[in-house]
Amino acid sequence: MSAEFTLGDVLDAARTYLWLAGLAFLFGVIFLLAELRSPDLVIWTGRCVPAVFDGGVAHYTVGGQQFTADNPPLLDRSPRTVTVCYYASEPVNGYIARPAAYWVEGGLIGAPFALALVLAAVGMLRGARRLRSAPVAREPSNLSPRRMVTALTVVNQLWGRPPIFQFAGGQLKRLPTDLNRWDSQKVTIEGVYGH
Repeated sequence: MSAEFTLGDVLDAARTYLWLAGLAFLFGVIFLLAELRSPDLVIWTGRCVPAVFDGGVAHYTVGGQQFTADNPPLLDRSPRTVTVCYYASEPVNGYIARPAAYWVEGGLIGAPFALALVLAAVGMLRGARRLRSAPVAREPSNLSPRRMVTALTVVNQLWGRPPIFQFAGGQLKRLPTDLNRWDSQKVTIEGVYGH
């Protein structure tokens, strides 16, 4: 027996995962907007060249012209080769790129978006699996057809109406009745239960 369910059913079953995915996506957008306003955006959108770092200042060459950069200041002032990034329109404003900057900033921006995708996918898959494995709605085991007919008969007798169902030969049969007719016959509870 195959279960039929709609996308709306799956989305409803995955509601918690989708809320968490939305929250992760929101954090990704916040980190992306913060990076767009950051001075180190140049490491992603500008040009980068090797530079010689000595005494707290990086010396780099652009188009045969010498420039220096000391932003951001590095704690380790030992001589070494570093990378300086700049915009082509203003090479004088160089920015010293730290080696881990690409990984850290890329991770801060990319990880929430990746987490949002994973949460949404896992939520949808688990929601669909939960719907597929949900038990099929059946009549409760304590309400057999015989008990249901007995309950309906008792209610009808209490209201003074003739029975409309009969359980005979293992089958439930509807009795012909005039539903507009009100039977004024009164039945007591003792008479129904045989007391």
